[in-house]
Amino acid sequence: MEQLLRLKYCKVEPIKYISHLNLAQLFTRSLRRADIPVVMSEGFNPRFRISFGPPLPLGISSTSEYLDIRLKEEMRPGELIKKLNKELPKGLKVITAKIIPISSNSLVKVINSASYKITLKLNKKDINLSKESLNEKMQTTKNLSEENIDRVINNIFSKI
Repeated sequence: MEQLLRLKYCKVEPIKYISHLNLAQLFTRSLRRADIPVVMSEGFNPRFRISFGPPLPLGISSTSEYLDIRLKEEMRPGELIKKLNKELPKGLKVITAKIIPISSNSLVKVINSASYKITLKLNKKDINLSKESLNEKMQTTKNLSEENIDRVINNIFSKI
């Protein structure tokens, strides 16, 4: 009986520099090596029935990326994690897996937001930023609200 599993994985150094398409190939190869019974698409060029969440920008690390895998037969999530992690390269690790109904919405429909954490290492001597110039630069960022801009600026200047 077919089964759908939703995997949560992390992507860190050095894998963070691999494109989304190469990441898909990497998972396909790892699934094949781990001998996981993935359903194949039909047609002239069959492919694994795996579906990724929204692509991560190149060079960005993540501790919470998602992937759906459709299996030919039932498999315990813990067993899949163990087998797959043995085959995945350094910097890529499956954290959790859970069984979801076959009729579940795709990841693209389910994931409707993302949050990023930016860490700045600032030296008081090396910084010559005025609140106005920083505010101008941040105004060009479309996704930050006025409230978030002020909070970010205040956080930066409170640590200097």
